[in-house]
Amino acid sequence: MLYDKKWDKKVKKTELSLDGLIAWLETMPPEGEYHWLSTQNCVFCQYQKAAGKWDNHIRFEYLPGDFRYNYHLIGAWGAWTFGKALERARNVQATEK
Repeated sequence: MLYDKKWDKKVKKTELSLDGLIAWLETMPPEGEYHWLSTQNCVFCQYQKAAGKWDNHIRFEYLPGDFRYNYHLIGAWGAWTFGKALERARNVQATEK
């Protein structure tokens, strides 16, 4: 796939939320893969790194409570690609409204 400038977009350092995750996932290549079982490269590890909230392991206390309860649904169920995680995150967001 050709380079897309939106992949360079950074998430605000203080923003860890479902909306922030969706905004970050929108900047990732949809077919890009992550490994859910990795404590360094799962989708949430990468999101926390992009947001500047990374200290060598995933920190669930940084995630808002309602977001914390949905992270398995978003990251683990189904294909482990950024595009599929984005679809699942948008579905979670739609059910919360």
